[in-house]
Amino acid sequence: MWNQTRQHQKEIVAEYRNRDDAWLNLPAASPLNEKLAFELKDLAFVAQQAPTEFASLLMEQERFRLAAYMVEEHRRVVLEETWPKLTAAGIRMGQGRPMEEVERVLGTGLCKQLRVISAAIINNFDENEASLKKAFVNLRAALRKIHPERKFINFKVDSDPV
Repeated sequence: MWNQTRQHQKEIVAEYRNRDDAWLNLPAASPLNEKLAFELKDLAFVAQQAPTEFASLLMEQERFRLAAYMVEEHRRVVLEETWPKLTAAGIRMGQGRPMEEVERVLGTGLCKQLRVISAAIINNFDENEASLKKAFVNLRAALRKIHPERKFINFKVDSDPV
């Protein structure tokens, strides 16, 4: 989950984070694997001995599913609604038309939908990257307490948004 979140954040979100045109130009990215999930049966012992960390894993799983849904919905809106309308109006990608013209062609509802989805993707991917890392660190610490004799994998990453 973290790998897909971080990759999307670096390759898609970073370039559009502070751009006024992100709502229109955020790429219709490849879908995330929404079926990624924790093996809850294998982690049941964590629920008993570290319930806060277990709950955090469940929350991260749901956050990731929401992020995957937003990417898929953004992709659908761009490919099935936005570009067909722009194409029908004779507006091609990279043409550099005035924003007012683009907004008029797309209509208020579709523009609003794109703005909301794009802003949510940017915000959620930045937040999810940090919260997934924190959940991993906390889970690892809990596992080390539960099983002090065992070694657990650690990873170090550059988590600063690009």
